[in-house]
Amino acid sequence: MPSVSSPGILPVWRFGPGRPLAQPARVPAGHILIFLRQERASSEPRMPAWARENRRRATEGRIEPAPSLPLRAGPVTIRLVTRNARHVALRAGAFALVAWSALSCGKSGTTLVSPAGVVWTRVTPSGVSEADRPDWLADSIAFQVRFQGSDRVAVALEDGSGVIVEPQAGTAGSRSPRWVRGGLLIESSDLSGSEDLWYRDVSTGVTRRLTAFAGAESNPAPRPGSPGIIYVEGSDPDSGRLVLIPDTSAAPLGRIYFTPAALGAGEPSFNPAGDHLCFSAAGPNGSRQIWKLSFSDTLAVQLTVAGSVNPPSGPVIDRSPRWSPDGTR
Repeated sequence: MPSVSSPGILPVWRFGPGRPLAQPARVPAGHILIFLRQERASSEPRMPAWARENRRRATEGRIEPAPSLPLRAGPVTIRLVTRNARHVALRAGAFALVAWSALSCGKSGTTLVSPAGVVWTRVTPSGVSEADRPDWLADSIAFQVRFQGSDRVAVALEDGSGVIVEPQAGTAGSRSPRWVRGGLLIESSDLSGSEDLWYRDVSTGVTRRLTAFAGAESNPAPRPGSPGIIYVEGSDPDSGRLVLIPDTSAAPLGRIYFTPAALGAGEPSFNPAGDHLCFSAAGPNGSRQIWKLSFSDTLAVQLTVAGSVNPPSGPVIDRSPRWSPDGTR
């Protein structure tokens, strides 16, 4: 299909419904690829079990969707940024495309991506406040939002529709959700006074406390292929110690410390094999950098480096690293 262009405007390549999302056609460098999702003919779109259960509960008056949040699905737009960033776009639908740099967890260094011609597509609707820390699983997203003055956990379909802000008692907050498996999240919450780790059944809203250690636990990340979970220990969820609970079914829970408190680590992310970690850590002059750690030697290696002097725009903040689906970077 020919591109749509005019003088001074970056050409846009449009592909209609029916073309496989995982196999986009080749697009010349510097062009933008737009994939338009076909609206389903059925009045009842296919959705994950948690979404069907929440819809049923809402119909029965047991829960109410967050006010002013549109529940109708719209087109999903995938935009080609660079070859290295394509897998991010195909999976995330541009919730958090990083236009200024492409950070690699597999090797050190930063590959700069020109912002020229990059178009940002918002996935969450405008009624969602301060959406952050997204985690995808199949056709569902879990993320943190600001709701009625508190941090809360929300879930939605992969295109940002069907947003449900999960219930929480009183003024307690819930943060940093990650999928353990379909329908089950792990998050941090101060429901019991201190920040601890809790499981949440998305369909019922029922929560179960996992940790009750002294101090605070936050930013959990389930370890693939095992019952383990790594989290951040300390009062600052983005600057503490990385601690692994090897087996969440054990009693009492065991803990293995992977980083010192002085490193100021946060935002851990496992590779698909569960034997390497990427995380962010505090850097000089207010910057934040990306680090990697292997379970074979538990040696933390810094991947990105900030300059000795901050640019005019302020400190360089490298955060929220994620591994590629194949685990190579």
